[in-house]
Amino acid sequence: YAINSQAFCSSVDRMVGHRVKVCGLDKRHRVRRGMLTASVALLSYLIANGIPFFKDLVALCGAATSIPLTLLIPAIFYRRVQGVPVLFPTLHSKCSFALVLYSGAFMLIGLVGAIGSIDVDWSNKSGPFVCR
Repeated sequence: YAINSQAFCSSVDRMVGHRVKVCGLDKRHRVRRGMLTASVALLSYLIANGIPFFKDLVALCGAATSIPLTLLIPAIFYRRVQGVPVLFPTLHSKCSFALVLYSGAFMLIGLVGAIGSIDVDWSNKSGPFVCR
């Protein structure tokens, strides 16, 4: 986890860190990177303890990432390469527009199902941040 977290934080810092002008953080890269690393660690802790059931965590990660990576992003890239607006159908790009709509709806259904499963497990087994 620590190696992946550092690589992620370094990439995010390179992409957007220099744009953060608050409190002079655009020039203080060590402080900025430390804050970013601490926030990722805190978010990871909250997710790990808020979703204590592994199957629900896997379902949420799968619903949030598998459809965008396999269907949505390729369709959006195709539309960009063709020079077609992403959110508006045209005569020659109806199939890729239908794929964008389908994958967005499919992702939303998956997320609602995963969040519903988490809610059911919280109700029946234990809530978030409960140690038993």
